[in-house]
Amino acid sequence: MALEYDSLNENVKKCQYAVRGELYLRASELQKEGKKIIFTNVGNPHALGQKPLTFPHN
Repeated sequence: MALEYDSLNENVKKCQYAVRGELYLRASELQKEGKKIIFTNVGNPHALGQKPLTFPHN
């Protein structure tokens, strides 16, 4: 059975990708004004100052 747009739940159809929403756009504006913005929604712990994980190599 194929997934069809018409059969999707209305809430699924209304979903938005927040990383490109109003909050992201405002953060981008502040960044252009010289403010330091840390985007914590992208899963990059190094942006928050975490040291890279290291693993022993054989």
